[in-house]
Amino acid sequence: METRSLKDIELRHLIAFTEVARTRSFTAAAESMGFTQSAMSQQIRRLERVLGHRLIDRSGGRTVTLTEAGTVLLGHAEGIQSRLESAIDDLASLTNGDLGVLRIGCYESVSTRVIPKVLKEFALRFPRIQVLLTESDDDDELLRMVETGDLHMTFIVFPLIDGPFEAATLLEDPLVLVVPENSTICEEQSEVSVDDLSGMPLIAYGKMRPEHQLETRLGRPHLSKQVIFRSNHNETILSLVAEGYAPAILTCLSVDPLRPGLRSLPITDVNPRIIGMAWHQQRPRAAAALAFVDIASEVARQIRT
Repeated sequence: METRSLKDIELRHLIAFTEVARTRSFTAAAESMGFTQSAMSQQIRRLERVLGHRLIDRSGGRTVTLTEAGTVLLGHAEGIQSRLESAIDDLASLTNGDLGVLRIGCYESVSTRVIPKVLKEFALRFPRIQVLLTESDDDDELLRMVETGDLHMTFIVFPLIDGPFEAATLLEDPLVLVVPENSTICEEQSEVSVDDLSGMPLIAYGKMRPEHQLETRLGRPHLSKQVIFRSNHNETILSLVAEGYAPAILTCLSVDPLRPGLRSLPITDVNPRIIGMAWHQQRPRAAAALAFVDIASEVARQIRT
């Protein structure tokens, strides 16, 4: 097949294509972008001609679908748009001294215990800046989004993955064994060791980086055989513990200290997870982004004390 040159591909055609893909309609896409339907169709036909592939299946009447080639292109086109939007934001930060939108990555325990206080204070200092949160079960995906420009910064758990990142440490988040308040374990001890966990059925986190898995962090690979349930949703895990299904190994931030019926026992002989914030080392950070890290650090200090 003939190799297509980048100079033959126009950005406006890619944007028109993503809008048709989003709306599944030439009419709706044209109205959204302020074009006539014929103009929208012409742009898609031009893109198809340049790429040498049919992208839209028009046989379904008013509702259109993507062809296999269209589905492949859509992922790339959305990525290109996202990067350009990030570039516009970064350029605006150079001009205005702050960002109109700040895109932050986070995960559940941070979303529950840290983010609310950070956003409250941030909104007081930067009322005209919108914070958009992207949540994920693990920070690997979030860091890749920082690398591609889809996020300005993200909360992380150290160690960092390889990449063009810089990071700041916020706080330590110790591991705890969560049990029902009436558990006999509470009557016998106020803390537990890793050896105390031997033979105990456990609930643990699900998907995460290998170095953050329960068995790795505790230095006991055999503990995986004791895990009878895994989930990345704290509320699910805590509800199972409260019902007496099994104890859970979580971190302090994952446990609501005001929730009745549960006790958290520190696990004494294991290092805590270290929470921080990371950003792309080669991209400028605006005043608002710098302030967000400062506010997060202050909230972290309050949590530690």
